[in-house]
Amino acid sequence: MNDMKSLMPTGASELPLYKSHGEGNWGGKMTINDCTFSKFQGLSGCGEKSTLLASNPGSSDKIPPHFFNNCILEDVDDNGFAFLVKPNPGWANVKDCGNFPCTAPNNLIFSFAGTTWKGTTPTSTPEAFVVIPNEKTVGGTYESCVERPDQQAYICEMDNIGMMMFENLDDDAWDRAIQPVFLLNEATGFNNTLNAMMDHIWDTFYTGQRRMARFPTALATGQDYVLEFSGTPPKKIRFDLQARTGGTMIHIPYPVAGSIRVKKDGKTVDPTGWDEEIGKPAALSKVEGGCGENRFVGVENYLEFWLEPGCVLNIEPKDSIMAKVRMDWTLAEFYSDGGTTRFVDRLAASLGIASHRVKVVAIYEGSTVVDFEIEKEEPEPVATEDENGDPISAEDQAAALAAAQAKALESLASIKTLMVE
Repeated sequence: MNDMKSLMPTGASELPLYKSHGEGNWGGKMTINDCTFSKFQGLSGCGEKSTLLASNPGSSDKIPPHFFNNCILEDVDDNGFAFLVKPNPGWANVKDCGNFPCTAPNNLIFSFAGTTWKGTTPTSTPEAFVVIPNEKTVGGTYESCVERPDQQAYICEMDNIGMMMFENLDDDAWDRAIQPVFLLNEATGFNNTLNAMMDHIWDTFYTGQRRMARFPTALATGQDYVLEFSGTPPKKIRFDLQARTGGTMIHIPYPVAGSIRVKKDGKTVDPTGWDEEIGKPAALSKVEGGCGENRFVGVENYLEFWLEPGCVLNIEPKDSIMAKVRMDWTLAEFYSDGGTTRFVDRLAASLGIASHRVKVVAIYEGSTVVDFEIEKEEPEPVATEDENGDPISAEDQAAALAAAQAKALESLASIKTLMVE
């Protein structure tokens, strides 16, 4: 919530109660185990529309993924199975969602496993399936989905549809628009077009003109996607994935070269090593358990990383020196003389630094040009106890860490001076 209201209600809530009053949260999912759902056949006892699965018409920003396990569906027919609402066209205005409606309703997931059907049933009764909105460029690209226009939904007999969440963490994230954002798979025709969250901030009679750049995104794991922003990609982004199985590779194009690192659960993940055969960092292996595997390809300027359920990845800039060396060699001569390994060892020795701090970004002809970066040396972890075993205060720990980081930056600056000289 960003409207400065009290966290707890202080008066009667505005009707309808289901209307969203704040941005969608980071993370979170609904897990429903061993439940029985009975007698959903289209109408309630009062004659109102009533379905087992429905979407909140007021949820503009996020609807958490729902995972149903070992549930019984009894006397549920086609009329009472599902009805998923579309984004409200009225949201497309400057005070709410901008040029097009917010897109949370298009990224809804109801995932079932171990389902038992009894009594009256709908047309399709699979044991494992996913119900998603009938967006042609999303669910319509999956091979195992059947459209139900009367329910505004696809019924997909697959278990690998999940929700990826990503968020701009830059200082100007609330003020700089990067939407629409496009998640694309050219091979399948997949195109999930995303909007930022609604403007929920009110200043007397005016909206705040500030929107959270957080994007819940439905996708199928086991596929590769390109993530394109309608502006310069944020410097800092975090990613999360909620899915039953599988992972996905995300490819982010950048307009210029950059020095970028990937952190998994707060720890830096080293990029893939150099592959002499392809003349760039090695392609991702995309193996199970390899969440955070990454590479940045210079000259072409793109980042790729592997994302799996159960880990949070942060993309952020790193302190480094970016440089290039032109050598009067052919590429064949460069590689025959030890290639990147010998180049890194020689450069590190001449600068008096550890070789692991030198990263080759790109190699190309002209004669032979090597783009590389020298990373800042990471400071040692700050002690939490003094020499007598007494705890060190949080303030003193922070001061020690700041001093160590300043020393590392000073060392990096001295290397730059040495290289210039």
